[in-house]
Amino acid sequence: RCANSGILDPASCTCKCPGNLKHGVTGPDCSETYGSCQAGSGTGNPNAAERCAVQNKCESWYSKQQCQATDVCCATNFGTTCCPFGSSCNCSVDRCTCIA
Repeated sequence: RCANSGILDPASCTCKCPGNLKHGVTGPDCSETYGSCQAGSGTGNPNAAERCAVQNKCESWYSKQQCQATDVCCATNFGTTCCPFGSSCNCSVDRCTCIA
């Protein structure tokens, strides 16, 4: 059984875990996180979103969210959102939503 959206390969009885060089999950059952939050593709405030990698905080002028290491940060100057791994951002002037 694979956790965190891992995919079981029945032939080898192993899990393929979601991740990349910067963050994701690993381990025999995809239960161990590694790395740190990353800026989401399409974020409205790239500078703020890129700082999420420092302490897993998606933070801009008026908003702060504590993200998981596997999340991506979607930010504007006014609002921030932590989105699941693999998501991209759909941002307006004041807020972002996650696109799976």
